[in-house]
Amino acid sequence: MELHPEHISQLITKFLTGELTSKEEELLDTWLEDPYNELQFNKIVDPNSFLTKVDQYKRYDSSKAFKRAMCKQGKPYRTWLSYAAVIVLPIGIAFGLLSKSIWDAPQSDNLLANTEIASTEVLLSTQEGSYALGKSDTTLSIGNMHLQTDKEQLSYSAGSTSMKEEKLVYNVLQTPKGVKYKVVLSDGTSVWLNSETKFRYPVNFISNKREVFVEEGEAFFDVTSNKNKPFVVNFNEKKIEVIGTEFNVKAYTDEDYDLVTLVEGSIKLIGEHSNIELIPNQQAIINHSNNDMQVKVVEGVLYAAWKDNVYLYKNQPLNTIIRDLERDFDIRVFYQNQDLKNERFSLKISRKLSFEAIFSAIEKTHEIDIDIKDNNVILMKK
Repeated sequence: MELHPEHISQLITKFLTGELTSKEEELLDTWLEDPYNELQFNKIVDPNSFLTKVDQYKRYDSSKAFKRAMCKQGKPYRTWLSYAAVIVLPIGIAFGLLSKSIWDAPQSDNLLANTEIASTEVLLSTQEGSYALGKSDTTLSIGNMHLQTDKEQLSYSAGSTSMKEEKLVYNVLQTPKGVKYKVVLSDGTSVWLNSETKFRYPVNFISNKREVFVEEGEAFFDVTSNKNKPFVVNFNEKKIEVIGTEFNVKAYTDEDYDLVTLVEGSIKLIGEHSNIELIPNQQAIINHSNNDMQVKVVEGVLYAAWKDNVYLYKNQPLNTIIRDLERDFDIRVFYQNQDLKNERFSLKISRKLSFEAIFSAIEKTHEIDIDIKDNNVILMKK
């Protein structure tokens, strides 16, 4: 497929920053069908190639680049880049990498995020048995419900509107390390499940409320509005009541806190000792040790980016970023200097890159050294 190098450089830039639209992704995939184009692409995304080129562009202003990116999403921009740089590859660098001189650079054999983990299969558990999802398209039937699956999504649809259910029938969806999956429930609500998440839900909502359970992990909800059937999310002995809205629940048992972040609409968070109503761009922080709940103002987009395959952090402790990377890539990270855990970092980069490429980007833009040996990563101050 013939495309101008500048157009390809734009597509590759958006790939690296996780900003490709579905149409652009299809265009890039078509271009990559040519083996020679694939060879060029692999050399460009090699961290040793593109990060070296970044160093050469002295006049590149990453603050302005990130400001433009945030403004495009309609979110206010605040000055916060004094703590760290943001990984945004300018089109000029990608265009330069498409020049003839780059083709002699060594090619990495482990560039894209196909790092082997224990399992890449999503497990669906039903009353009829268990099914491995995520590798091929599958059609299943449970009672009167039709289930359609592909590599990225499971959808439920009713076969007949005249069916009368006598009891709730639950399914359980579990994602392994490093795998993200989407499920569209029978009412049209979309739920994105992050790495190592266990989600239980009815095959069909037949009671006067729509109740689901995040038993472990992280999930983003885009709830279909139904004033007659409130939507209830249960997690760690707490509940969220909504009618129609978008919010994120992060409830990993190995973390110190649960986080509930509202992006759009309104929700009521019901705890053991108190209830809190959230408005957009508010986040509830729930302490695991005493169930204390606090609310702070955040930018909701930062906590929804993962569902679109983007790592997006703003002035976060390094340890927060590392814990997500450990969960996604099944790696172990060690700190030679423990105070590094609390240093503030900011990052915007595609989740489709390998962990080696992501850590190389962090190393290039922050005052730390990184040593990678197999699945072990050691962080050191420079």
